[in-house]
Amino acid sequence: MTRVVRVALIGLGNVGRGFLSLMVQKHDILTSRYGLNLKLSAVADSSGAVFDGRGIDPETLLQHKTARGALARFPTAASRACPRSRWCSARADVVLEASPGNLQTGQPGLDCVRAALQEGQHVVLANKAPLVLAYRELARLAESKNCRLSFSATVCALPVVNTGQRDHVAVRYTKIEGIFNSTSNYILTAMEAGESFAAAVQHAGRGGGRNRPDPGHRGVGHGQQAGHPGQQCAALPCTLHDVEVRGIRGIGPQDLRRAPR
Repeated sequence: MTRVVRVALIGLGNVGRGFLSLMVQKHDILTSRYGLNLKLSAVADSSGAVFDGRGIDPETLLQHKTARGALARFPTAASRACPRSRWCSARADVVLEASPGNLQTGQPGLDCVRAALQEGQHVVLANKAPLVLAYRELARLAESKNCRLSFSATVCALPVVNTGQRDHVAVRYTKIEGIFNSTSNYILTAMEAGESFAAAVQHAGRGGGRNRPDPGHRGVGHGQQAGHPGQQCAALPCTLHDVEVRGIRGIGPQDLRRAPR
């Protein structure tokens, strides 16, 4: 027996488009092996939104987004300021929040997550900003509505959160080390090859999505970008203001030569 799971996707950047590709590529195996039929009932980017409870073809949507960019040009797109009631009418079972993160306000992702949980919809986050600013609130809301709030996609694109919360449930962490984001990894690698920090940051911004828009909000070089995954790796017992963050700005060739291999 096949179970239909209606999905609402917020954000059509690299992560959102990657999810659409996986919906197409993995459809047969999800159906045959797990009895799941993922149906895209709503999707939005910064320009507009599309709603269809019968299902939106992910391949057609992906082709449109790749060729024409703005979702507002999609034939059945709604206006950018569409009401939340339209999202509810889509009857999504799961909301995937992958919009760009705003670390000052958390918006628009934070309100989207709140509204989804209030409606009893499960939420999967690839946007770390809502967690950094309001994790306790969102976790309590999810629990009160008997909903799942999942966010492993916000940390290293690896299941490190699941590992900490499930597999290492009785472990007391004393230290976590690693390069927590691809931008920092790219910058450090470029500096090892002889580039200056400024040049490496500039190249990262042109490197096929390694560095997202508005690098000031990402805190490139100041440690903000890695600080949020670090907070999440610690099972989020605090806010960003409780975490001491030191960035890679100021690291020079001598520091890189001393680093362990």
